[in-house]
Amino acid sequence: MRVAVVSNLFPPGAKGGAEIFASDLCEELGKRGFTIHVFTSSARESGTRREGSVTVHRFRSTPPALRLTSDFLGYNINPWSRGLVRALQTGRFDLIHIHNINSTVMLLPLLHALRGPVVCHVHDHWPVCYRGTLFDSWNRVPCERLQPTCCFDPAHRLIGRINLKFRSKLVGALESRTSIFIVPSIYMKDTLLKREFTENDKIEVLRLGVNLAAIPKRRDALVPQFVFAGRLVFYKNPRFIIELLARGKLPKNVVFKVLGDGPEISYLRSKAKLVGSNRLQVLGALPRMRVLDEMAHSRGLLVPSIIPENSPLSIYEALACGTPVACTSAGGAKELIQESGGGEVLNLEEGERWDVLLTSLLDDSTFEKYSERALDFAQRGLGIGHVADKVAKIYDCIVR
Repeated sequence: MRVAVVSNLFPPGAKGGAEIFASDLCEELGKRGFTIHVFTSSARESGTRREGSVTVHRFRSTPPALRLTSDFLGYNINPWSRGLVRALQTGRFDLIHIHNINSTVMLLPLLHALRGPVVCHVHDHWPVCYRGTLFDSWNRVPCERLQPTCCFDPAHRLIGRINLKFRSKLVGALESRTSIFIVPSIYMKDTLLKREFTENDKIEVLRLGVNLAAIPKRRDALVPQFVFAGRLVFYKNPRFIIELLARGKLPKNVVFKVLGDGPEISYLRSKAKLVGSNRLQVLGALPRMRVLDEMAHSRGLLVPSIIPENSPLSIYEALACGTPVACTSAGGAKELIQESGGGEVLNLEEGERWDVLLTSLLDDSTFEKYSERALDFAQRGLGIGHVADKVAKIYDCIVR
């Protein structure tokens, strides 16, 4: 079976969870005999080359001045991706599998290429949120509905109204041309149904997966450190670490490491100077194996998001490392923790509970209790091979 995979970005030029998962899944499907061609954007290089069991086609399709063009064209149209779409149209594929389309590919002209069986992975909220985050970036609060005052820069809200109306038509066209939507959380399925994006029979809940063979082994003696791993943006709430340190309830030897890059990095580094680099280390963007190594040698992963995230890959990676997870109750993250028992779900307002949990994880027996549950859960269902088997069955069902 010839399968075309569409993704905004693709490793090694991308470090996001959706792109890492898409890459691991493509490699696994290629090993199973599927002919996989990836169509993706690249700011640095274009061309086609074989990468493992996958053929990757890269195009320079990133819009210039992304924030400005996004407001005028919307997350709707990207004329710079026409070359990518033309190549996709002429490939004679049995099936198209879409991952992310919310920045460099976009709905137009992609819709012109969607003929025949289409699978669409929903990694964030883009079907029901203009920016894909359910976050009002101007007022810095969670957002519950599409509205120009949330989705657009203040100077561009008139055209924003037009873009949102046009977008609803494009999203409807995508829904009608998609055979099945795959979501990694029950939360996301319920959200799409609540917003009347699609029908229950067109949604398949399938957890993400990780390459368990790439997970590093844990050291025998763990240091008293906790990690935050992800894009450093306000809604992922890396500032919560500052709040924990300011409470002064944690042991003095506890260290927090922040892994990732983004708009919040300058603020965090300025605070790190005040609290001391022995307490807060802002390491920036790191290679994936370094991130996994830091996770595997930590007492816990913190996921203190203030918005409902779909199903962050960092949680899957932490569970596979045997690293307990402390996350907020919003979105799909809590499903993994509740099902695995490999951590705790906490509210941001419960500062004392965070203090108690993190302190308890410094005790080896408590840590091992959570760690064993996490490892068992990951081994039973979070391997990328397990996910690839289920995706292959979906392909077989819709390609007849």
